Amino acid sequence: MAKTADITSHSKELAMELTGKTVLITGAARGLGEAFAIELAKEGAEVFLVDVGSAVTAVAERINVSGGQAAAMVGSIVEYDFCREVVATLVSRFGKLDAVVNNAGLIHEAYFWEDDPEAMRALVEVNVLGTMYVGRAVGAHMKNHGGGVIVNVSSDGGGGMPQYSAYAASKGAISSLTYSWALDGDGHDIRVNAIAPFARTHMSLLTPTLAPNPPDPALIAPLVTYLVSDRSEGISGQVFRFTSTELGLLQHPRIKEPILKRDEWSASDIREAIDDDLSQHLELVSSLGWRPSRMQDPDQVGAE
Repeated sequence: MAKTADITSHSKELAMELTGKTVLITGAARGLGEAFAIELAKEGAEVFLVDVGSAVTAVAERINVSGGQAAAMVGSIVEYDFCREVVATLVSRFGKLDAVVNNAGLIHEAYFWEDDPEAMRALVEVNVLGTMYVGRAVGAHMKNHGGGVIVNVSSDGGGGMPQYSAYAASKGAISSLTYSWALDGDGHDIRVNAIAPFARTHMSLLTPTLAPNPPDPALIAPLVTYLVSDRSEGISGQVFRFTSTELGLLQHPRIKEPILKRDEWSASDIREAIDDDLSQHLELVSSLGWRPSRMQDPDQVGAE
C-alpha cells in the first residue's frame, strides 16, 4: 500500500499550483494513476478517480484524510455510457471539469503469431477504445465549457517492442490520438499532450527485461502537474518522454529525406533506390535500438 500523502505539509506555493482545478484520472487505483492523483491533490486540485476495482475508493479516501479533495467511481471505460456518467458525476460533485489524465491500460507478452485473440481485444478496448471514449466524453464537455487539458499516457514502446506488439500498437495509437486531438482542440482552448513514462508499476513488473530498475511512479508525477497547470499554456500536440532523470520529446512521425522522384517506378527501380540511396536512412525498428537482421551488418545491405 502506498504511503499516505501528507498534503498539508506541502508549501503554500506548491499547494496553490492547481487550486481550483478539477482533474479526472483513469486507472487511478495503483501505480502511475495513484501517484498522479496524490501529486495533483497535493498541488491543490480536486481529483476524481476511476478504475475497475474498488481499490480506487481507498486511494480517494487516503487523499481526503490527508487534507485533499477526492472522489471515486468504479467502472470500466470500455463502456461509453459509463464515461458519460463519470463526466456528469464529476461536474455535479465539483462544478466543472478542467483536465483529464488518460492513464488506464493493460499489457501482456506474446509473439504476435501466438497472441491470444481475446487478450488482444481486451488490451485494445482498454488502451485505445477506452481512451477514445473518455476523450469523447470529456472533449464534448470541454468544447462547450471554455476548454480544458487532456494528458494521455503513451509509451516510447509505440515505436516497436519484441513480444509486446499489441501493447506497442495501442501506445502508438495513443500518440496518434494525441496529435489528432491537439489539432481538433486548436481554436477551442483544448490542449492535448501525452507522456511516455518510465516507472515502477504493475506493468513494468511484467516486463523486467525491458524495464530494469524503474523509478518510483511519484517521480513521474511532476510532469503531469506541469501539463495540467497553466504553466504549460500554449503547449499542445507533444509526447514527452520522462524517466524521472531524463526529459525529452518523442519525434513526430514524418516523411524523412531524401525523397526520391521518378515519373514512373518499376520494382527494379525501387530495389535499386532502397539498396543505394535509402540504405543509410533505414529506420531502427524500435526506440530501444533493435534492427532487422539484414541491417545488422552494413556490408549486408543490398546483398542477395
